[in-house]
Amino acid sequence: MYFNTAATTEMNAKVNNAFNADSIDYWKKPGMRALFGPLAQGGATLSSIAGQNGIYPGAGYGSTVGKKWFKWLDDLDTTTAVRACFHKHLDRSNKCVEMYFTVVPKASMPISITESKISNPDGTYSAVITIATPTAAVVRAAIKKRMSARKKGKS
Repeated sequence: MYFNTAATTEMNAKVNNAFNADSIDYWKKPGMRALFGPLAQGGATLSSIAGQNGIYPGAGYGSTVGKKWFKWLDDLDTTTAVRACFHKHLDRSNKCVEMYFTVVPKASMPISITESKISNPDGTYSAVITIATPTAAVVRAAIKKRMSARKKGKS
């Protein structure tokens, strides 16, 4: 899930569908919103939230693509503030009526996120979360660099 593939497009659509205007109230329920709270305070990992709610590739939960999806979610969970972003926008007092996610390629590590709001005349807003994720070439280069450093360390 580190680059724009059919699986990336599929998963982006599934996440957007899960947090669209027709579905977001499900996630705003106190028990569901709490899942996105800090792990130390009872929150759940993004990968477990996705798995328990059927948000995984059509190829299957345990498929190669599914495993990459869950690995990417774990990386997203540990390297960005996306958890706090979900928790904030799912707070009913913030008047967020939908969350829209887009994934863009990035020429460096690690994954990063930015967020913005589109205001509506009635005081509500749509949250737009952009996830910049390294391309396959960037990931391969980082792995190669890490492997080379390990070999030098063993010499």
